[in-house]
Amino acid sequence: MENSIFLGLDVGTTNIKAILVDSHGNEVAKAEVRNPPTITEDGYSETDMHGLFERCCTVIKTVLSEQNSACLAAMSVSGQGEGLWALDEYNQPIGPAILWNDGRASRTASQWLNHEGVKQIYQHTTGSVPFSGATSVLLAWFKKHERNTYDRIKTVFWCKDWIRYCLTGAFSSDPSDASTSMLSLETKGWAHDLLAALDIEEVKQALPALRPSNDIAGYVQSTVAQMTGLPEGLPVATGALDIVATAFGMGAHQQGDTCVILGTTCCCESLYQAPKYDSNTSGGWECFEPSSLVVNVNAAMAGTPNLDWAIGSLLTESERQRSDVFEFIEANIKALDPVSRGVIFHPYIAEAGERAPFNNPGAKAQFFGIDTKTTRWDMLKSVYEGVAFSIRDCIGEGTGRILLAGGGAKSEIWPQIIADCTGRSVVIAKQSEACSNGSIMYAFMAVNPECPAEQVIAKFNGEQRAFTPNKHNTDIYEAYFEVYKEIRTQLDGIWKIHDGLKNQRTKHERL
Repeated sequence: MENSIFLGLDVGTTNIKAILVDSHGNEVAKAEVRNPPTITEDGYSETDMHGLFERCCTVIKTVLSEQNSACLAAMSVSGQGEGLWALDEYNQPIGPAILWNDGRASRTASQWLNHEGVKQIYQHTTGSVPFSGATSVLLAWFKKHERNTYDRIKTVFWCKDWIRYCLTGAFSSDPSDASTSMLSLETKGWAHDLLAALDIEEVKQALPALRPSNDIAGYVQSTVAQMTGLPEGLPVATGALDIVATAFGMGAHQQGDTCVILGTTCCCESLYQAPKYDSNTSGGWECFEPSSLVVNVNAAMAGTPNLDWAIGSLLTESERQRSDVFEFIEANIKALDPVSRGVIFHPYIAEAGERAPFNNPGAKAQFFGIDTKTTRWDMLKSVYEGVAFSIRDCIGEGTGRILLAGGGAKSEIWPQIIADCTGRSVVIAKQSEACSNGSIMYAFMAVNPECPAEQVIAKFNGEQRAFTPNKHNTDIYEAYFEVYKEIRTQLDGIWKIHDGLKNQRTKHERL
């Protein structure tokens, strides 16, 4: 397989990405197509399942357009999680796929959350709490509100399973997707007792066989080969839930590893031997592939938008227009002391409040500690630090390395600030498309089963840059983190009061 290439497909909520990587870990080609969902005013979020597969075929055909497809050794698909991707007795979609951000079942989710018995069995079985876009919640909603549609369900898939079925005709899923709301994290099997408790036990007959993400799940069919340029009979690995594939694609594989994707959201994932349940946390637990570990996921609402807001508010028009605006900012704040002049920033800039590591729709961003000597550079540095404090808040205590990706990883100083704030070494991932890279690694392992995960990671995701914590800075951040956390704890009730007043004012203005 010296001259082989591997294809990784990442089917996201708004984009589909495909990359080709050779057997030495070098990126050969990549392509991307838009994949916008249909979102209605009443909170429905859907996509046409056949149309989605057609867009996948388009991006595959594009990425292969200038390559010798005969060199392809294997491929894999990873995709968005949860939602409802159901087929009827003729293996056709029962309707459009219901996506993870769909809101139709919000009342069902709220009822389960407020029912202590249901919430407890749900969380202690799956590691997560009910939310409106979870597969089990949507199934319960369909049983109550669209019973005819519910009774037609003969197969329950997830996004990547549907695409892989279209490619190969094979039925299966993997533990990572299944663990979002229907798998027992303890047994790694379907949670039949939970399905009965949720009154959706009928669907147990519709659940596919589970295979490891790095197993060969099927082979490309001749009709698909003609549509895409893929070789007929190409092995297709099972693949995984996108956040799990992303963590593996970044190089996570051992207990203590933490992945942070610092982008529009700030998604933090940490690997553990077993879940640690906490009714006060909003994070979820999923099966990690390829191992027996579990991954704890805490996704803060906003990462880089905090800096975007600060740039728009604290810089002049001419400064904002600079092509090197980020380098300009970082040159002015690099030499400042940690928590310069005592300014602390809480990065809850999203309009929807915060969801991790706590859940409060009314949470708001703020600066604390401003006085007459505070400069805009103090405030800008505190934004970088506030996001780093949020990361520490999400990942908790630990000593393992942090694997960093996303737009924030391109910064010259943010990775070092994160290292200093957490007291943990920070490593920048080599591959820019971590989810697709994870898919490629699953594909490689599927046709090279003797190759251990450590060697696969070294081949496809060597370290790019590494940052070691500065003990002096870490000691300062340690003290201020306690202040940061105490402030946001004390503000929890005040945010709720403020949010209520804001909603009353909005209603009054509409009248």
